[in-house]
Amino acid sequence: NVEKHKFVKDLVGYLDAAALHGKFDQLFVVAAPRTLGEIRKLSNGHIASRIKAELGKDLTNVPEPELPKHLAPLD
Repeated sequence: NVEKHKFVKDLVGYLDAAALHGKFDQLFVVAAPRTLGEIRKLSNGHIASRIKAELGKDLTNVPEPELPKHLAPLD
């Protein structure tokens, strides 16, 4: 999907710029497995060195009250 790829590319560009300017020290990445792979592929050292944990799950349809149990592996 072209739009999804553009979104991921834009997101990685934003995160790269933010990392370069010291906007965050650690990053927890949660995305569908395929998207997570794309993020890894597009990420450079600025982002990759700050990733503390990754979770390859699509949580877009999970109700908010149920999110903590899905995110527990990131602790």
